[in-house]
Amino acid sequence: MPAVHVAGELATGSAHAKKRHFSLDDDSLTLKLTGRRGKTAKGSVDLLSLVAPLQSGKTSDGARDGTSFTVTTEDGKRLTISADNSLLAALRERMRSRTMRALAFGRHGSPQEVMKLTRVLLPSAVPPSFVLVRVHAAALNPIDKLRIEGGLKALRPEAAWPVKIGYDLAGVVEKVGEDAYGFAVGDAVAARMQSGVYSGAVAQFALVHVATLAKKPAAVSFTDAASLGLAGETALQALRRGGAGPGKKVFITGGAGGVGTLAIQIAKLLGSATVATTASAGEKAELCASLGADVVVDYTSRRFEDELRGYDVVLDTTNESARCGAVVRDGAHVVTIAGTPTVEAVHEAGLQPNFIVRHVLNKKRNVAAEQAAKRAGAQWSYLFLKPSGADLATLLSWVKEGKLKPVLDGVWPFEEAAAAAARCFSGRAKGKCVVTCAEC
Repeated sequence: MPAVHVAGELATGSAHAKKRHFSLDDDSLTLKLTGRRGKTAKGSVDLLSLVAPLQSGKTSDGARDGTSFTVTTEDGKRLTISADNSLLAALRERMRSRTMRALAFGRHGSPQEVMKLTRVLLPSAVPPSFVLVRVHAAALNPIDKLRIEGGLKALRPEAAWPVKIGYDLAGVVEKVGEDAYGFAVGDAVAARMQSGVYSGAVAQFALVHVATLAKKPAAVSFTDAASLGLAGETALQALRRGGAGPGKKVFITGGAGGVGTLAIQIAKLLGSATVATTASAGEKAELCASLGADVVVDYTSRRFEDELRGYDVVLDTTNESARCGAVVRDGAHVVTIAGTPTVEAVHEAGLQPNFIVRHVLNKKRNVAAEQAAKRAGAQWSYLFLKPSGADLATLLSWVKEGKLKPVLDGVWPFEEAAAAAARCFSGRAKGKCVVTCAEC
């Protein structure tokens, strides 16, 4: 776009130059102020600081609406500007073209208090080995709640605020960075995004590393594809680690959850002879049975350790692995994805916790679960998901072939993303909570 020069006058906090002419350079977002004596001052405009006033300001031709903001000039001075409509209109246009909407939080706290739809800056460039995806659908996960509340800040402090929420998405590639081999503009894709500064799936656009990316088959919907990433890859990697396969007996706690609904099916796809799980009686138990569970224990009235014996693999999604020693046979493997991670699992995930964090992790280590497994002659381990485009491609191919059925608790429009998150965080969802973003 060409540089924008808008005629008008601004009131500033300067006693010597109460009125200044201005021009707004679109390329650099630099505001040029010219005083009565011809002296000029240039200052940068922070678009994010203007989001609230520019969204709420209502103007009419030739009238002021009282909107004010601060410009920091090149020599370090801060000028408070009370803008007229001509500048507001120019800034609103720049804000729309340079920002996007996302579900985000500006500080740690309760999701109901700190999470909201807001405007954040659009990625200004696509890094090497990344692609820019226009998001069509995104899924929420319990880990998003943990992150919002600050439960991950010791392991992975937030690098910048506000923080965009979500790891799972499906959409269409808009731009391709250098060395982003195998993907092109227009490709329909899905991903479980990497953690860190580039995460944030519940948004209009997202930067995604190609190592986490998989092409979406045309026969798979965007909502189904978005639901697979974190839950599906976690289930697949955990069952592989545990040794699920032909003839094996597999026990999965929490079969009606996001991971559980996929893990039941994946265990069967890997050839497992028997799959047992836990769920409350009624609708959730019926769901688990329909997905392939051979045994469903009603955890509200029965103890699974009183009923199950001789299992080869346990996938614990509910932090109950300390009770699984009675369920497994000698040589079995109990894999948990719940509770406090071990230092070993944190290192496997590529994180380097400091001494204090290592001390806390060791102090909270699930010793009871390790000892219960050891007494049974079994192995116990904690699994941190490693996002994998190859694993996601496997899951998508199973969905395409009708072998794997994504289970969605519900689909919400982008404007109701906070409601989708609340449902996911409630612990009552049956399957995944997905937000559609294509029209946001």
